[in-house]
Amino acid sequence: MQQLVQTIGAVLAGLLVAFLITVQFEKLGTYWYPFPNTNPNSEAYLSYMETAPMSLHLLNIVGFGVSVLLGAYVGGRLSPAKQQQRGAFITGFTYLLPLVIVLIVIPRPIWAIVSILLIVVLFTVFAAVILQKLSHNSYKM
Repeated sequence: MQQLVQTIGAVLAGLLVAFLITVQFEKLGTYWYPFPNTNPNSEAYLSYMETAPMSLHLLNIVGFGVSVLLGAYVGGRLSPAKQQQRGAFITGFTYLLPLVIVLIVIPRPIWAIVSILLIVVLFTVFAAVILQKLSHNSYKM
């Protein structure tokens, strides 16, 4: 029971880290590419995202990748010793669920959507592999 509570806390901490990093990248994107309309509404924002420059979409891809990598790493690292990879996977794929909804609601080019989804999955696996390598190295010491 204690391991379950620790894993849930670790996943929530990892999701919090991923969320905070995502917010910072979104702030950076709005700083570099300010919204051109002085009276923002949902239709104006959606039309802006459809015509946004490629570099803004690339920044989103990098932001989501860094967010999930660090969030999954934190979620796995704080999990119990034998469940670190599981914690990383749960954190990464839990992050993926609301992200899919955001990608559906806010229009982006198809290449950006596919890239974001692939990066999130690959960086989740990468965080789990890092945790596995670190745990094997700690056993050898």
